[in-house]
Formats: sequence, structure tokens, C-alpha cells
Amino acid sequence: MAFSVNTSIEPSLDHYRKALLTSPRLSAIPDMRHGITGRISGRAPAEANIGYGVPRNKDAAWIERQRWCRAAGIDPLAISTVHQVHGRDVVRVDIDDRGRGGPFGSNALGQADALMTNAPGVAIMTLHADCLPIILVDPDVLAVCVIHSGWRGTVADIPGASIDAMVNEYGADPERIIAIIGPGIRSCCYEVGDEVIAGWRALAGDAADAAIASGPRRLHLDLPDANRWLLMRAGIKAGNIDDLAHCTRCNGDRWFSHRGQGPETGRFAAMVGIAPTTHEESDSWH
Repeated sequence: MAFSVNTSIEPSLDHYRKALLTSPRLSAIPDMRHGITGRISGRAPAEANIGYGVPRNKDAAWIERQRWCRAAGIDPLAISTVHQVHGRDVVRVDIDDRGRGGPFGSNALGQADALMTNAPGVAIMTLHADCLPIILVDPDVLAVCVIHSGWRGTVADIPGASIDAMVNEYGADPERIIAIIGPGIRSCCYEVGDEVIAGWRALAGDAADAAIASGPRRLHLDLPDANRWLLMRAGIKAGNIDDLAHCTRCNGDRWFSHRGQGPETGRFAAMVGIAPTTHEESDSWH
């Protein structure tokens, strides 16, 4: 099946460029493209949602993916995704996998919760509505990874699995890797059950309490703090971890939130890619 960019989408992307969340540190890396999309309240037809899942309109979501990608300087036909299952598997994305799962009607690259690539001309994406997005970049070997980390992925240590995969496949060095922790549900809003706390304690041991807070009824888990600890345990320097510090539930006008808006809400995305080296391809990465 051939896929194409919809040329009827509006030429002005000012709303999307303004709403796109980026890291100054990653923006300074040559040939790196990245961004975290969001919710644009009042924006028809679905407030800039990019998720294809029911009950969302898939055609509208594909148009929104194109708009967000253009705002980030990424070719929307280069986006690859997976079917997320709240696990710890990491998928390597090569040039032949370009565009798997991103364009409407294409097939995702199997089941996983992290994708990585070092291929110019490829971009990778995960979807979120409270679960934490994490972007990893080793600027020396120009390898990138994007992670979907909810509580299940956290207690399964998907950050550690992703860093190990980058080291083994691309020769990345954890001490060089820059990690960006994106918007997700924060400790203020993340009341969890006993099984979540037990899973986190089993993984983190004596360090677990630093990411646990008391709540009026149950304990709360601080997903960003838990994932920061996992990133550092895997060798990433504290100074190389940037937390963009947005709570998705507290800021529901800006972010889609499963806890705040219900299971039928939209999805925002974390995406990162490496611009192609040929002039012909690079025209669609601006």
C-alpha cells in the first residue's frame, strides 16, 4: 500500500509550533529532530489528537500527525510506531522499517514500548495520555530511542532495557546519553494500588521510598522520579537528565489524560528522528 501526505492540510502551523514541546539541548544537536505534541483545546475535530484507536477518527488523526510532524521538521511518512503493551521490549527500527505504523493504514512494528534507531531518514514515535514519555539520545553515535513508561513499564525497568539495547546495538555510552523526561501524570495525581507499590519496592529496594508519597486514601507513585532513578542506575549522569515537568492530569487543557478525561480521550506523542543525508529526502524534513 502506498501512503502520501495530505496536501489539503492548512498551510499555517503556528498553533502546532507554539504547542510543540521541545528540549533546547536536543535542538542544538545537528540533524536531530524531536518534539512532544499536545492537546490544543477547541481545535477541531479532536483537539489535535494523533491516536488512531477507537473511538477516534483515524483520518482526522492522520491529518493531525502530519501537522505535528511538519511543526517538528519531521517527514510524517518516516514515522514508525509499535503497538504499546506496557512491557519492556525495545524494537530496533532500520531504514526498511521507515513508515511502519505512522501513516494511516500502515502496520505497526509489532508489540513493544520502546523504539530505537540510528538510521538517517527514520523517525520513531510513542503515544501517551498519562504514561511517561522518555527520549534518549547519544549525540556522538547519533542513536536515539523513545520510551512509553507507565507503572508497569517502570517496575519492569524499561529505561534500563532501552539503554542496554542502545549500548549493544549502536555502541552508545550511557555517560554520553541525554535523557528527556516528558509530560506525564505526577505524584500529585497518581494514586496507585498496593500491587504498584509492591512492584516498585521489589525493583528499587531501599531507594523506593524516594518516589512514593502519601495520599488521602492511598499511596502515590512519582513516575518521573522513579524513572529518573532507573536512568541513573543504568549509567546516565544526573546532569544529562532533563525533566520537562508537566503533570498531564493537572494540565488537562494542554495534555490528554486518561485519569483526568477518561479512557476515550485522545493521545499525544513523543517523537524523535534523524534527518536524512540526501538533499531530495531532506526537503520533507523542514
